[in-house]
Amino acid sequence: MSFSSVKSQQFGNVVTYNISGSNTSTIGEVLFDNKWEGSFIYSLSLEVNANGTTFGSATVKIGTNILTQTEKIINVLKNDVTANNSYNFNMSGVAVDDFEIYLYATTTTLNKTVTWSGTVQLIKIV
Repeated sequence: MSFSSVKSQQFGNVVTYNISGSNTSTIGEVLFDNKWEGSFIYSLSLEVNANGTTFGSATVKIGTNILTQTEKIINVLKNDVTANNSYNFNMSGVAVDDFEIYLYATTTTLNKTVTWSGTVQLIKIV
């Protein structure tokens, strides 16, 4: 789902963020950290690739204090088909105040590179 065509002042402005990066497996990486206050509609489109190996699993979590004792998850999508070397995550939802988008990925071969690229679109509800 894309909100790029929504321009109405009734909802607010659409802001698109490009996200990309890489790390070695096993990774836990904050892909996006929203520090604004208010209510938001978000849309995530993300491609994750394992270079030279396949995934053990890959999970995207959206919430606050991810992987801590006070973790609060508002959305999660897990791909656990282990034969894949590429996953596409497409998620949307509503979040209030600050939130993080977090990627956790494991590969079947240690110390291989995992790369990701995509976009996050936010609409602040006014």
